[in-house]
Amino acid sequence: MAAIDLTRTVTGAVLQEMRDAAGLSLIVMAERGGCPRQHLARVESGERPLTRDIGRGISRVIAARTIEMRAAKRDLHTRQQEFGPSQTVSTRHHRTCLPVSNVFIR
Repeated sequence: MAAIDLTRTVTGAVLQEMRDAAGLSLIVMAERGGCPRQHLARVESGERPLTRDIGRGISRVIAARTIEMRAAKRDLHTRQQEFGPSQTVSTRHHRTCLPVSNVFIR
């Protein structure tokens, strides 16, 4: 019976949770992190270890996405003060409200 490497499994699960919380797909995370999509999928599933280079790339992506999300939240707060909360619409991906005039179609 093969041994299960719990470190890889837990690391992969945490990595996937971080990616999901940042609202990024596997493809986008891999592209921005500078690694092949298949490799990142194997890291998330625990089949491959998280290397230092991939970890650094993903850290940069998560940090940049966090900054983007915080800026959007500040912008939302500013716009709500200008226009009032009644003119906002909820978006599924960002888990926040954005002014109707700034809603973009992906």
